[in-house]
Amino acid sequence: MQGLNGKVISILGAEQNALEISRFVLRNQGIARIVLPGLPEDKHEQVKAIFEGLAVEFEFGPIDLRIFQSSGMVVVCDGFPIDLRELDAARNMNIPVVSELEFVSLHSAANIVAVVGTNGKSTTAQILKSILEKQNIVAFANMDRPLSAVLNETATPDYILAACSPQQLEGTRTFKPKGILFLNLAEDMTDRYPNIENYFQANREVLKNADADTWVIFNSQDSTVVSFVQNLQSKTYLFGMQEIPSGFEGAWCQKNKISIRWKDNELVELDISQLRMRGFHNRENLMAASLAALSLGVKPESIQKTIVELKALPHRVQFIKRINDVAFYSDAYATNPAAVIRTLGSFHEPVILIMGGKDKEVNFSLLAPHIRLRVKNLIITGESKEKINRFLGDYTETFLVGTLEEATLLAYQKSRSGDVVLLSPGCMGTDKFPSQQDMGDFFAKLATTLSQPRKPNVL
Repeated sequence: MQGLNGKVISILGAEQNALEISRFVLRNQGIARIVLPGLPEDKHEQVKAIFEGLAVEFEFGPIDLRIFQSSGMVVVCDGFPIDLRELDAARNMNIPVVSELEFVSLHSAANIVAVVGTNGKSTTAQILKSILEKQNIVAFANMDRPLSAVLNETATPDYILAACSPQQLEGTRTFKPKGILFLNLAEDMTDRYPNIENYFQANREVLKNADADTWVIFNSQDSTVVSFVQNLQSKTYLFGMQEIPSGFEGAWCQKNKISIRWKDNELVELDISQLRMRGFHNRENLMAASLAALSLGVKPESIQKTIVELKALPHRVQFIKRINDVAFYSDAYATNPAAVIRTLGSFHEPVILIMGGKDKEVNFSLLAPHIRLRVKNLIITGESKEKINRFLGDYTETFLVGTLEEATLLAYQKSRSGDVVLLSPGCMGTDKFPSQQDMGDFFAKLATTLSQPRKPNVL
């Protein structure tokens, strides 16, 4: 842990993570400086209100050497690229430029378990947290709170379960987690990483300090992930659909059972017939979390007891409501085609799919065979609707609409008993929905306020 007494910590950001870092810095006699280059003057008071009551310094003008010369460290929060050109001046003066993840790892005594990959990070962290708590192990996870909030907890948890974005990993130097869960990789964040290889490499940063004291759990059916973990000194565990070969340790799933080949060739079996989380991707998440729990000393009985209590996180294949035998599900956090594919595989019922949002320049053509096979109607909204229509509109009956309200109403009008209406945007939110949580909450509200009598099947 690093001392902060009298040290200036410059923080690029103005969201909850910047607030939590500022609180921690000030509580430890440091100086917190919020740096927001180019922020319009009419936004200054709004930002200052976020930090009301805290003796925080503010820098709203261009980043210059004066800011860095007095800084002991620069912390870059999500929303700012870690490779921002203006930060080169700080690096040239040997001032550490780090992410929130690195900052937390430097200032918390808790062991960190890193959860990495394109899809499933938050769900896997939540599953692992639930399993650990079943055995009275205290864990902090950053599903609905910023990671830095752990620094202001009244007591240090036994473990920090960190769902790690690639931007956070890029800003690490000494970060070495106790364990790593490497779930999957697929095209995403093309607005930040125009080259998919750069995106993959940013995620790979989690492995750079892994050694014999680190254990790594990885998806044996993701060829890119497999290539990353080869030749590691770390202890490795596999998970996937196929039985783990003799001589290896890991988990596989068949029907309603997860089998785990563990130390000394012990076979652990978990009954998942009562698992309420839809889709094989959630079975993958459960396998990864179960292997992590065993690595942390949890007994198989505690894992089994947790399984029946698990439920989906908000807006991650979350059941909202059933109206006239039509089930509404929100998967608003599915912000890339790979996530939509995984979600569609969760349903055997006819699906009316609502997609759309901001265009991230991803390849929607990957969805084509899944739309043809599983989607009864496709309803598209947002700025990406024309592009999605070009790639997918010919594979099922497709409608382009102006708003999520129109999309939800049309989906219900097109539905029949036994259908599923699914929000799985495959894109980031629009200006109206600055976060996926906002989009999901609005959809859930629309679904719950639809009139109960079925409307005629006409526009």
